[in-house]
Amino acid sequence: MHPILPPPTPAPGAKPDLLDGLRDLVVAVAGVILAFLILAEAKWFGLPWQVAQVIGLGLLAIIPATVMVALPLKVLKLGCGRDALLPFAIVHAVAILASVPALLGPFLPTVLMTFMPAIGALLLVALNAALALAVWWPAFLVARLTGRRRPALLLAAALLAALAIPPGIASRLVAEREAVALRAEDVAGRLEGAAPRRLEIAVAPVAERGTPQPFLDARCDALCEGLLRSGQVDRLRITWQAPDAPPRSVTYAAAPPGACRPAIPCVVTVADEAWAPSPRLSVTEARLPDDRLSRRLVTRFEVTLPDEEGERLLARSTMVRRAVITLPVLVDYNWVDHQTAIVGLSRRHHLTNPIGLRDLLLDTLGYALPAGRAS
Repeated sequence: MHPILPPPTPAPGAKPDLLDGLRDLVVAVAGVILAFLILAEAKWFGLPWQVAQVIGLGLLAIIPATVMVALPLKVLKLGCGRDALLPFAIVHAVAILASVPALLGPFLPTVLMTFMPAIGALLLVALNAALALAVWWPAFLVARLTGRRRPALLLAAALLAALAIPPGIASRLVAEREAVALRAEDVAGRLEGAAPRRLEIAVAPVAERGTPQPFLDARCDALCEGLLRSGQVDRLRITWQAPDAPPRSVTYAAAPPGACRPAIPCVVTVADEAWAPSPRLSVTEARLPDDRLSRRLVTRFEVTLPDEEGERLLARSTMVRRAVITLPVLVDYNWVDHQTAIVGLSRRHHLTNPIGLRDLLLDTLGYALPAGRAS
């Protein structure tokens, strides 16, 4: 058992004062503001957007990290006495006070991130800094009791890792386990023989997606045009099932070469009231009931073939898209229904079994799609 030793004696002339903490704080805030100015107004600095993005994001990563690491290391080096702790306490207190507005309900964060994103992001930096700096207080206590810096550093690193890593790992494990259950009824199949000359693609999306949707309102997009103009498909029927609306079907064929115009799909619609039973690729989406932040979106792809009894399932594949906690975890604004921002753990979209229409058309139905024509 180590005896309790007095704190290390600071070197002569190394005694800090209140200006140390204020100077570090001013430098950190100025650096963050400069980073947002570079990101928002790259033209002012004569920088290309890509260069401005690298510089701005680099400043946002380096400056808070410097404050959260360099200042505590300086306190440890100076012995964790009262004079050494006072500047650190000032910085920590200001970070806590600056982060309070971000916690005042969903209204203020939503307004800030909508109309003043730089200020809203600055509050987030302060909130993350306040949480990260809190792990150093137990380390300072250990340093004062033992008179040694190494145990204090190990304790701070262990506390930070314990707070930042397990939530992300647990979130991913839950997502993967849930995806296994949702994919239990998937079927792997492949069409024997030549790819069908007539095909129907039916899409039924959810009400809110937030990303571009293929075949929106039964339009022929790049994938549809690629299939028709490659000569592999004579007729392609697109059925769009919008939420709370009757389905809409449009049948397309390749347009004559002379009728093609730039930036417009080179296809024509054809009247095909008596659509013969044909292979059908259906895409359905559903949101599973859960808390508003998880946002679980399940996309199911099915390929069916006509037979004497109606339809026969050839293949089924399920893709699960869920918001999982990032690794390492930070505090971030989470957007609920794309309208309201609330403070919570940072999340990112995690895909299980990433698959698309191109995969089904290639691997299941045997089409050869030109590069860049898939959705």
